[in-house]
This record gives sequence, structure tokens and C-alpha cells, in this order.
Amino acid sequence: MQPAPGGPGPATSLKRIEPHRLRALIEEDISRYPDSSSPQIQKRVAPEAPSGALRDGLRNLVPQKRIRPEGERRWCRYFPAEPVDRNAEQTR
Repeated sequence: MQPAPGGPGPATSLKRIEPHRLRALIEEDISRYPDSSSPQIQKRVAPEAPSGALRDGLRNLVPQKRIRPEGERRWCRYFPAEPVDRNAEQTR
């Protein structure tokens, strides 16, 4: 039995998420959880997405200066490009 035309389509999955959407999710996650490793980001953002897609997203955001890495290889942690001042958010 097939769904009626105009009805619900296949279930949404992050396995084939578009790269620009994944980058936006990564950037949002890092702004909320600075000092995160790529496995931590993957677990929160898109656990079912291929790790290569996440790695590509991170590598694209760094040269755009939207996030900044600290450390190398498996010790690399990611931070927002601009330091997050949590006190400034609370005073608004």
C-alpha cells in the first residue's frame, strides 16, 4: 500500500543531511558547548551522519573563521570564533 499523494513522505534522517545544514548545526552546537571534541559534537548533532561529513563541516567552518580549533588531531577542541561572554547575555 502506498501513501496518498501529498501525504507524508519517507521519515527524515540525518544520514543524508545537506552540508550547509550540517555546518549550521555544528556552529550552533559549538556556540552552546564550547571546548568540544568532534566525537562529542557528532554525538549531539547527528550521530547517524557519516563522520566524514562532520569532519568536512568542521574543516569548512575553520577557514571561514566561524569556529576555531585548539589542539591537534584527537586532542583538537572547537570553540566559537568570537569568545562567548555569558555575563553579557544575562544582562540583556
